[in-house]
Amino acid sequence: MRRLLLFVCLVLSAITVDATRRFHNDVLHVLREKTNAIVQLADPERRMSTTYLLVRDVLRTRNTTDRKVLIVTPDVTTAQQYSDYFKTTNLQVTFAVHRGRISDSVFAQKNVIITPVTNFIPEIQRQSFELGTLKLLVVDDVSTLLEDKRKAALLSSTRVSRPAKTIGYYASLNETQVFALRDLEAIFNGTAIQETQTEAPPPQPQPGGARETVLTLSAAEKQILNVTFPHNFVSKTLGGYTFQKPDLLVRALLHPLYKASQRRQMRTSFEPLDFVGNFVLDFIVSRHILKHASSKNKADMHNMRAQLLRHRSCAYYAANNNFQDYILIDDGQEKEEMFSYVQRAKSTPEVEQATGNSFLHKFFKSVAGAIYVDSGYDPDAVERVYSKFMKADMDRLLAQ
Repeated sequence: MRRLLLFVCLVLSAITVDATRRFHNDVLHVLREKTNAIVQLADPERRMSTTYLLVRDVLRTRNTTDRKVLIVTPDVTTAQQYSDYFKTTNLQVTFAVHRGRISDSVFAQKNVIITPVTNFIPEIQRQSFELGTLKLLVVDDVSTLLEDKRKAALLSSTRVSRPAKTIGYYASLNETQVFALRDLEAIFNGTAIQETQTEAPPPQPQPGGARETVLTLSAAEKQILNVTFPHNFVSKTLGGYTFQKPDLLVRALLHPLYKASQRRQMRTSFEPLDFVGNFVLDFIVSRHILKHASSKNKADMHNMRAQLLRHRSCAYYAANNNFQDYILIDDGQEKEEMFSYVQRAKSTPEVEQATGNSFLHKFFKSVAGAIYVDSGYDPDAVERVYSKFMKADMDRLLAQ
């Protein structure tokens, strides 16, 4: 009996480690590709572990004059938690929690400085150091920078110089913060922002009216892609939802390597909408669980949401609703593996019995993201379309 228990524990441990490793690899893949990024990570430990891997990744250089990393935390307690976490790793650099003046002499002693935001803002206002000398700037909670004075201080400093790489995390944002975050995203992405004395109230989302055009396709790209709008997909799978911006759905189905040789200078793909879709699906599932299972404890609620939105589940939902027939992907091994997975998934009556995995989960989320953006950021629009995909599993989990 003890041996069996030990075996089960080892198997569960291996599964957990493997899932965590895949998560880290997915996040790091995105962060390596981007100079600046803001990532939603609700779990504080995942923020720390991701930061550790990112710090290790960017500090591989042996040039000791180019090894400055600054981690900004919401408070002193969180800063100490980062320090304690790093002590448990094999991070081969020096680090310390710092609450005083930040200068070159401080970085000469430690490669990684961890400081609370209440220390960070005054230091950049005093111009004690230049952000441009940093190899990496990590902000543990970007919502702490959304106050007007802090935003203005960061803007003023980044106009002078910028870190080589800037990464920000947030757990969740209320409606007001979502609009304020747009200014911060522009700072992170190097877009100039004009400071004004008074700020107009943020525009409210208008369901059914998409305002964003940044995710649509250029005329040149449309000509190269030469694809028609997937009306059958909309009518048969998406319940006849009416797209105000048809390009959003086309982009949500666009594999990054589709016709890659013809659009070498164009990297448009489903990925930004996958990011948005992950957020909105997390929200609507959480809301549904809260409405129908409020008596359950936090751990049970978390597990229900995780089971519904894990990669394996989302790939299964996509396969059984024929997403694969509309994905823009070139012929080759990836496409063959996708359809091979679909055959297995369709022959399996329940997601729990499904074997293997597929990148289809990304497109399941990107299409949700396209509906969310197109509808004017209306989560109800997404829920009306997507609830039927997950209903059987949702009902089963709620009944447990």
